[in-house]
This record gives sequence, structure tokens and C-alpha cells, in this order.
Amino acid sequence: TEPMARAPDSENPYATAWNFQGEPFVVDGITFSIQDESGRMRLPDDSGDPFERLLLALDVEPTRARRLALELMAAQGTVSSLPELGEEGETRDIGPAARYPFQDLGQLERLPSMDPELYRRLKPLLTLYPTPGFNPTTAPAALLRAQMTGSQATGVTDAREGNGLNDLALWKLTGFQADETTVLAPGPALSLRLEMSRGDARLERTTTYVVRPYSAQPLATWQRSSGAEQDDDR
Repeated sequence: TEPMARAPDSENPYATAWNFQGEPFVVDGITFSIQDESGRMRLPDDSGDPFERLLLALDVEPTRARRLALELMAAQGTVSSLPELGEEGETRDIGPAARYPFQDLGQLERLPSMDPELYRRLKPLLTLYPTPGFNPTTAPAALLRAQMTGSQATGVTDAREGNGLNDLALWKLTGFQADETTVLAPGPALSLRLEMSRGDARLERTTTYVVRPYSAQPLATWQRSSGAEQDDDR
């Protein structure tokens, strides 16, 4: 029932402090993080190009970024052979191209060229939720750099920090227009992360909710995890 934007004058302590970009805020000793799933990149299952661009934005070496993109496509059955990069014309057959889209982001860890540190950096930027479009108002900076030029990403970041990012500002800064692939409103899926400590006990839980206020089921749980699995948003 509250606007999905920070409202400093609200009597609701959550609406006073919240944001939907995953930046932590504290209410009554509990640390909350809310991430709009539309502000994440949906893990591609038909082409590795968006994934490769994201890796390059994270300063992954270009040959390795290309290799990881091809490994992702191969793992999901998009390609049936992997070129041996650096050895022109040589390919390695990986069998029939049955389609197996990832069901868990943890499957990324099994890509041959992945390592734990890169996976840790990638995971908060990706989602398996079927998002309705990409939301630059709630996306992490690394995703903006993967979608835009450096100056465009800086302009968008500055505009949204000043609450000045709207349809017109986005078009002036980037040439992008709000449409079926670019959205400027959060939702319907939001990942809520809670962290709380009492003495030596510590609780962490992440839940992805689907919020549709005008439907027969206005609130649904899409995924829940806790403890060591708290980062497994899927």
C-alpha cells in the first residue's frame, strides 16, 4: 500500500528508509535489502552475448569472457560444440544440443572457466525470474555498464541518486525509451534479504516475493533460502 520509492516524510519506518536497488537499510535492529528482480540481468538461455558483455563490464579478460559465454551456451544446449579459442578452426564436440536452461544459478559454478571469486561477483547481478524487462532505475552499476557506455551509465547513476530518472531523462541520457524491454517501475518480483543478530546467534534469510496487488493471489513466494544458501536467489 506504500509507493515503491523512498518516502522520507512517511510514518512507515520502512518506507522512510527502503530502496529497491539492494542497498542495505536498518529498521529496529534488522538489516534489510530489497532488490527489484527487474534490476538484474535474466540469465540468457539462447545467446551468450549479454553474458559476455556483463563479464567484460566486470573487467574479465576478453578471451575468457568469450569462453565463459560459450560454456554457458553449451551447458544449456544452445551450441553443440565449443571452438578452441586461440586454435583457429579446431572444435571440441560436446554431444547433442538438448535444451536444458539453468534451474539454479549455482550451476554457473560448474562452468569450466568459472572461479569462486567471479561467481561471487556475478551472482547478485543475475536472476532466473522471468522479468518483464530491464529496469535501469534499480540495476547495480555493473549492469548499467554492460548495457550502456561509461558516460551513459554515470549519467543514469547520478540522475537516479537525485530522484531525477524518468522517461524523458533516460531518453536524453541514453537514447533508450521505456517499452516492453525497458521498464522504470519495480516489480512484480522483489527479493527481500533479512539479517539479524542476537548474542552469538545470527539469522539470514532471502525470499523472492511476487507482488500483484490486484490479483486473486496478491503475494506469492517464488523462492526462499536461509543460512549458507541465503544468496541462492532463483
